[in-house]
Amino acid sequence: MKEWEKIINKQDRSQNTLAFIYLLEYGKKNLLNDTFFNDIKDHFVEKEKKEKTPIFTSEYLCNTFDIARAMANLSPKDLQDYIYNDVKFAKKQERGR
Repeated sequence: MKEWEKIINKQDRSQNTLAFIYLLEYGKKNLLNDTFFNDIKDHFVEKEKKEKTPIFTSEYLCNTFDIARAMANLSPKDLQDYIYNDVKFAKKQERGR
């Protein structure tokens, strides 16, 4: 089993995509900083308390950030493998339509 396969939620492709976007947006350095990481997760919880009907629950967003942080620990080669397999899967889905 490849390293990225251990941390990626295979059941929820959209959550993996969102986690990857977070990784790109916040960068590896910030995601691996404990203070930054915990502040962002606390922000999600507080925001959900203020909004009556959020698109994503704070639990979903916190889990997504956990995946993004795990992605930040991957080597560039493992990230490349993940992207390659994700694109390959998307193309296979398109051909099936």
